[in-house]
Amino acid sequence: MGRRGSDPERHRQLPHHPYLRRRPGHLSIAPDGTSVELTTDNGGTGENFGTSCAGRTTFDDAAALSIVGQAAPFAGTFRPEGSLASLDGKTANGTWRLRITDDAGADVGSLACWSVTITG
Repeated sequence: MGRRGSDPERHRQLPHHPYLRRRPGHLSIAPDGTSVELTTDNGGTGENFGTSCAGRTTFDDAAALSIVGQAAPFAGTFRPEGSLASLDGKTANGTWRLRITDDAGADVGSLACWSVTITG
């Protein structure tokens, strides 16, 4: 996972949250600070990304379906709103972060599991 030129094409997550449309964003942040918008305000009034830690949401630039306009729970593989290709050639060494924000203060959510898979 520590070589330059690696390709972070797959990013998986499973946040649980009511009313996904109110959550403005999930942002993957690479060790060098580069960020990629995974999804913002998608899912309508549906709940959750994935169905379990085994049935996760996977983001992949080569996916057939965009996350935009899909219904929750998002189980399967989707193209993120931003491009994971912006991470190509960057080092994979270091701490990867996932930022989840919510613009409706009354809702409560949790993150059950997430991972980054580097390919290439």
